[in-house]
Amino acid sequence: MTKTSGTLLEKMKDRRFRRTEEAIFKLFAEKDFDLTVNTIVNKIDISSSTFYRHHHGVTCILADYEHLIIEYYIKDMSAKINKTGVKIVIYWALIFIMNNKELIKVVAKKDNYSIIYQMIMASKIMIGEVFINVPDKIFNIYALEVCGVIMEWQKCDYSEEKLREVGRNIMYLTETVKERLGPLTN
Repeated sequence: MTKTSGTLLEKMKDRRFRRTEEAIFKLFAEKDFDLTVNTIVNKIDISSSTFYRHHHGVTCILADYEHLIIEYYIKDMSAKINKTGVKIVIYWALIFIMNNKELIKVVAKKDNYSIIYQMIMASKIMIGEVFINVPDKIFNIYALEVCGVIMEWQKCDYSEEKLREVGRNIMYLTETVKERLGPLTN
């Protein structure tokens, strides 16, 4: 999404921009094959210049959506969490995923779950007290473990019924990270 100024999140506040972007996203989400600009503009009835006001090109769409998710995630989490405990950070992160599951499911599927990993990496600062003196190697393994839990949750369509179980599993991984993975640093 490449308008001349403002962040992706700010641009989505504009009703016309958002409506066009939702149409592009819907087509992007439905297609498992490579899209072309001509396909997009013809299917959703926009001009190619309108498309290019949203994205540099078709190959940039996935990266643009990843950027949007991370930007929204950080803004959402920052607004809710102000030096609170790790349980609250994990809870709000899972609520964020549940509330934005359609966008996250599509992007996760198309980017091999890299977006989930990026979200976990963005959370490192928010749950920093747990990871004091934990080497990056250990945090990366932890992030992959959490990614696995969230990928399993996606199989249940990020259901609210599974939220507590997922939260408990992630909390266990978080609380035991040093004792479970610490020996790997030796």
